[in-house]
Amino acid sequence: MTTTPTVPPSLERLAERLRHDLPGLEVGTVPSDYVAPGWRADALRLRLGHRLWLDVADDGGEWSTHGLYADHGGVTPVAERAREALAVAPDAEARVVSLAVVASVWRWVDSVGPGEADAPFVLSRSAAPPAIPTPAAFDGSAPALLARPPMPRRRRGLLVAGVVAATTLVLALVGTGVVAGVSTVTTAVTGSGWWQGPGSGDPDSGAPGAPGDQGTGGDGSGDDGAEGGSGLDPDPGATSDTSTYDLVVGDCFSFAADSMSGGGLSGVDVRPCPDEHQAEIYLEDDLPGGAWPGQEEVGAEADDLCYGAFAGFVGIEWEDSVVEYSSLVPSESSWAEGDRAVSCYVFIGGVDQRGTLEGLGE
Repeated sequence: MTTTPTVPPSLERLAERLRHDLPGLEVGTVPSDYVAPGWRADALRLRLGHRLWLDVADDGGEWSTHGLYADHGGVTPVAERAREALAVAPDAEARVVSLAVVASVWRWVDSVGPGEADAPFVLSRSAAPPAIPTPAAFDGSAPALLARPPMPRRRRGLLVAGVVAATTLVLALVGTGVVAGVSTVTTAVTGSGWWQGPGSGDPDSGAPGAPGDQGTGGDGSGDDGAEGGSGLDPDPGATSDTSTYDLVVGDCFSFAADSMSGGGLSGVDVRPCPDEHQAEIYLEDDLPGGAWPGQEEVGAEADDLCYGAFAGFVGIEWEDSVVEYSSLVPSESSWAEGDRAVSCYVFIGGVDQRGTLEGLGE
């Protein structure tokens, strides 16, 4: 039996993904100034401001971003451009690369300030993404690589606190899982244990994984539940009253800080859908039994389920929608206890909802 080697995402796919994740972004292809011999000849160039640009390239070892200025006075010499290593392998899926690039974009934007970062997509941002810490003042070097907060793990049947994913995004993200009876949450990834992030969808695979997607992977070492990241900040007014194991299709809920700890998620605050809430369960399904396939495979299978059911619920394909999706998936430890459940949920990032997103059509 032969295996098909992983193919690095095309720049066209990555550009498509970035335009989805950063609506209004201007992105083009330029000859790469960072290429290794025999490797990819081009790079993406993103406009962050009237003269501020960010190149996205991979040199055969990892993806990176490079800040530069370009105006009538010239272009920043390659040797003087600030570089941020994204710690993402060149053959990672487009959604994974995009997650890292988006985080880097906002770090650059917050570093240089509105005087330089004034591109339309930046000005339309209501607030900085909650998962990205504000960096120190820009000093001419690339923003420091910042670890993203751990994503909650999901514990089945236990209201004990325990991270999008289906990927190996190594930004010090701990994707998912840690303690007996805990499920992982995959951001844009999948499943009932891992917490996948929003917008897991991926044009490369045809089955988006959330931007979660991302999702992030976690090894689940010594964990009994799921891990992952919801892609949403906990609601300050939410109190966990329902175990993640008890969620059903149609439940509307918000994430509660009291159920998030150590990278895990044990429960959520279920609310009547007409009341303000962050997310809504639209699919409950089970993964096939058998030996533990690995967190990445669990995330990918869950993402297939969530992506496949998305259009039927929202009324429009994920790629064209303002709605994102994510999921809770089993961790290695909860899998060993028989957990196979995948809980897919929808949300609109940064916006509390009143009513269902079913049939929204946008």
